[in-house]
Amino acid sequence: MSANVSSFAVSSPSPAPAPLKAERIQLQMQQLPGWRLSHDGRQAWRTFRFLSRNESFAFLRRALRTAESVPVAIGMRGPTVSYRGGTVTVSIWAFDGSFIEADVAMGRSVGRLI
Repeated sequence: MSANVSSFAVSSPSPAPAPLKAERIQLQMQQLPGWRLSHDGRQAWRTFRFLSRNESFAFLRRALRTAESVPVAIGMRGPTVSYRGGTVTVSIWAFDGSFIEADVAMGRSVGRLI
């Protein structure tokens, strides 16, 4: 009896996105109104304020959907979102100490929601 073994191609993981240099991050942040960069350059955040909890919760849902649509390496990147009453804060953390273009794109996309 012979075993029929099928071969399949194992794809190599896609190359890691290129990290942005500190000067480029500063330039990008200037183009994202309301976003702030921490002193150590490892976190970018923006706080959104709303008149009611319903408005802030609706924004929170839109922000999470937007974050899911930005192509990033699954399990490695993504925003931290906090919600409290009429305030939603979105934080984007530098993974392995650096931001990539997808992080900036996420900040831009979330900022456009208001």
